[in-house]
Amino acid sequence: MKHTKDTEEQKELIDENEELKQHDNHKFRPISEVVSSHKEELNTALKSLQEKLQHKESIKGVFEKTLQHIDSQAEHTERQIKQQFEKLHQFLRDEEEATIAALRDEEERKKHMMKEKLEEINRHISALSHTITDMEEMMRASDVCFLKEFPVSVERVQISHPDPQMPSGALIQVPRFLGNLPFRVWKKMQDIVQNTPVILDPNTAHRDLVLSDDLTSQHDNHKFRPISEMVSSHKEELNTALKSLQEKLQHKESIKGEFEKTLQHINSQAEHTEHQIKRQFEKLHQFLRDEEEATIAALREEEEQKKHMMEEKLEEINRHISALSHTIKDMEEMMKASDVRFLKEYPVSVERVQISQPDPQMPSGALIHVPRYLGNLPFRVWKKMQDIVQNSECAEDLNVSV
Repeated sequence: MKHTKDTEEQKELIDENEELKQHDNHKFRPISEVVSSHKEELNTALKSLQEKLQHKESIKGVFEKTLQHIDSQAEHTERQIKQQFEKLHQFLRDEEEATIAALRDEEERKKHMMKEKLEEINRHISALSHTITDMEEMMRASDVCFLKEFPVSVERVQISHPDPQMPSGALIQVPRFLGNLPFRVWKKMQDIVQNTPVILDPNTAHRDLVLSDDLTSQHDNHKFRPISEMVSSHKEELNTALKSLQEKLQHKESIKGEFEKTLQHINSQAEHTEHQIKRQFEKLHQFLRDEEEATIAALREEEEQKKHMMEEKLEEINRHISALSHTIKDMEEMMKASDVRFLKEYPVSVERVQISQPDPQMPSGALIHVPRYLGNLPFRVWKKMQDIVQNSECAEDLNVSV
């Protein structure tokens, strides 16, 4: 069957040659010579095609490595972004801890001071209560006993201790902790961020508070009053003093009440201030979380864009490689074909060999632009944070209204 086909092809070729013989001035070469010449020419073209195939395979390898590098770039850059934001979060945690520690230190000092004042007023109240009790018991004693103890009692009544005063700045100075807190933290954060004017692009680079008690002795030239009259007079005098002592006791109890309220208020101040401190720092943490999320989202978006672009380039180079591979395979089969078939298909083969498609070029900016995300990241976030902090020149002192 193959023999018959080859015979038919040879006959067709001979008939064509016979027609050509009718034309004058035509020179004819043997088929083997023409085939040998064309095969040599086609073999040279085949080598060129194989070199082009190798070159396109090399381009494909570069594109694949670029696609892999985009993946590793995105992962590494996201990890670096998270590390930079974690440093800012840690700074906020340290500042929050230090602010609350300072608040608790002031709370303890103010409470200790008020407890000392409470102990002092309790001593006054206890002494005054004992004096009043003794006076009340003496008022019920016999006249002789009363007159005997009266001078000492009068002396005790006249002893007066000044009231303990509410210490200046007894309450927690809340503005010291909450006044301009976000702004002060933001300003302090400047110490850990650096603005580097020059940013290196890893894509272009090569592969750290006495009367005598002798009232019964008799002396000449002395006038004596009846005991009952003297007792009545002294009791009236002592009763007046007793009322005064009771008023002082009420006053000191009132002062004690104020001191206790102040102590309670210091507790509530500390709790409320700590709550406010935490809220302010949480706002800053949330700002950082939002910024981190937005930065990583932008990175992932660019990653998808760059990967899609490189995938399109890979599809294009694969089409080139596939077409070139088919051409080479067809050429190699044709080189093994019979002389007659070779000569018949040679013109189409030469035309296919001459078809050349330009190599797909590596797109400009194929890799992720890392400096856009990591360059001066802490400084840029710090600058942007300025929009959520306010500098109030006058911080209201809530203690003034207490």
